[in-house]
Amino acid sequence: MENNKYKVLSIILGAVVLALGFVVIYRKQIVLSAPQIKQNESAAPQITNSGEKAIANFPAEFVTPNGASNVNNYAATFPGKQTDLNQQFTTDQSAASIASYYMKIFEDNGWQSRILVDDEKNKSLNATKGDVSAGLFISTDSEGQTFVRVIVSK
Repeated sequence: MENNKYKVLSIILGAVVLALGFVVIYRKQIVLSAPQIKQNESAAPQITNSGEKAIANFPAEFVTPNGASNVNNYAATFPGKQTDLNQQFTTDQSAASIASYYMKIFEDNGWQSRILVDDEKNKSLNATKGDVSAGLFISTDSEGQTFVRVIVSK
């Protein structure tokens, strides 16, 4: 009887070792067959900061609302890929007010838009016009200050 227990334990242990062997071999195949990323493809984007000055090619209709402060504009150009044009600012207006402001801009200028996040203090909007897309992230803190980030991708 004691001998049968050792046989069963040996079989179980052998099966576990065999399974681990397959996992190791399979994992090495995955790593070896994974596409290699060229070093320049993983490079950080080139950032061009223009401060309060408008960025070239930023949609003219995206005018910061009255009362906007701490305006910062910059472009992030990714190697061999798209350029993201960014505008950030703060305001005392509510998230709802800023979302309505930009939804009207989208509607008046032929953008296809939708609201992705719609709660009291946080809004996220998405819009497209041709091959240009825009994303807006709007968040109001506990002190009533609203932070807005507009990203336009070309």
